[in-house]
Amino acid sequence: NNTPFLRRAPSFFRKTDPKKGQRGLFRRALEDMAMEKNISEIRVLPVQERARNTMELILHTAAQLLEEVGADVLTTKLIAEHAGIHVRNVYRYFSDRRAVIYALAERMAKMEEEYINDFSLVADNTVQWHRALEMTVDTFYTAVKDQPGIISIRRAMKSDPELRKIDEYSNNILAEKLAKALKKRKPELPLKKPKLISLVILDVSTTLLDRAGEAMIRSNNTAASLKIINELKRMIRGYLETYFN
Repeated sequence: NNTPFLRRAPSFFRKTDPKKGQRGLFRRALEDMAMEKNISEIRVLPVQERARNTMELILHTAAQLLEEVGADVLTTKLIAEHAGIHVRNVYRYFSDRRAVIYALAERMAKMEEEYINDFSLVADNTVQWHRALEMTVDTFYTAVKDQPGIISIRRAMKSDPELRKIDEYSNNILAEKLAKALKKRKPELPLKKPKLISLVILDVSTTLLDRAGEAMIRSNNTAASLKIINELKRMIRGYLETYFN
């Protein structure tokens, strides 16, 4: 493939400047958990344009390699070889391959935080609850479909025990946001019930959204992908009808 890598990489990995934007709750959860698990953040934040381009190239290359070879094969040396740089340039910004994956996961978290907008649709009582949840599922599906790197990052997180704990922790934060939205819509729900409902919905949704995304990415099978999404909506609606109707 002669297409320049920076053009081939998913746009998800091209849109974030590490020096811009405030940390949201979702990203802070990742950072706190990473510190607890001794996973280094970016060692040096690049200032000059050339340095920023180098770090972006490292992340773009890592994202592409996760798509092509998976997390088990990914190494800092492999990233350097495919990026056409010396491995010391990778170590200037990242302590190891896990730190690279973590940086990509942080970007994924920021994007998801922007997409969900604190589940505002779910909390909005002017929108029918089943319609709000269907629209939320569609929003996540659009993210998975348009940004295929998300699936590879999530798969990479799950392949490493420590990174998996970070993934689980960030999912817990996401569940708390959804629980808050459900409680706002249905105040009479028992105190701990919204969180449990949210965890069930998110666990099922994540699995099926990943499956739908892989059907789209690997087989370009839009019909099969949409069937999975429609079954997911039906499943969520049937589950919540016992609480909302």
